[in-house]
Amino acid sequence: AGNLPQCVANPCGSPASGNDLDLSAECYNLTTGETCDVKCKEGYAANLSTFTCTASGFTEGVRPVCQPLLCPSDAVPRRSGLVDTCNDVSVGGSCIVSCADGFMLLAGGSSKRWTCGWDADAGEVRLAGETPTCEALPCTAGLIMESDQSIHNCTGVKTGESCQQTCSEGYKTVDLGLYTCFD
Repeated sequence: AGNLPQCVANPCGSPASGNDLDLSAECYNLTTGETCDVKCKEGYAANLSTFTCTASGFTEGVRPVCQPLLCPSDAVPRRSGLVDTCNDVSVGGSCIVSCADGFMLLAGGSSKRWTCGWDADAGEVRLAGETPTCEALPCTAGLIMESDQSIHNCTGVKTGESCQQTCSEGYKTVDLGLYTCFD
């Protein structure tokens, strides 16, 4: 006669850790024989692995390899006056959007940092940030030479703008002078 022993399954620690992993709730407090799924977080190439709590109290399984996804750079405005470093930015990374040559930030402005992250509403990775406000600078190179034989509308022309030079009264225009400022 006697009593049977009361047996309790061995507890195991969490199977894996990392900023790129998403552990399901059942992965915590596993005991002998129990399993759980470990997958990559949103924004990383999908990969799933199952871990098992062994009798020795260790959790066994192969840690998923999680590759960060690249954010498409199409969210960054592509317009005159802006430049960026936003090609090939992966999840968790960032890039800079600033003014192009011939443009300057408006008073108090600065270049802006954009970050690549998971957009839960869209279900994909996206770049997000503010766009700096840039203003075209006055043209400083390749300006038209003043002459009593010609007239022009180029005074105050700024980067990206065009103007033209024609002959003054009493002179015949052979070729119309069209200029674009590319400072």
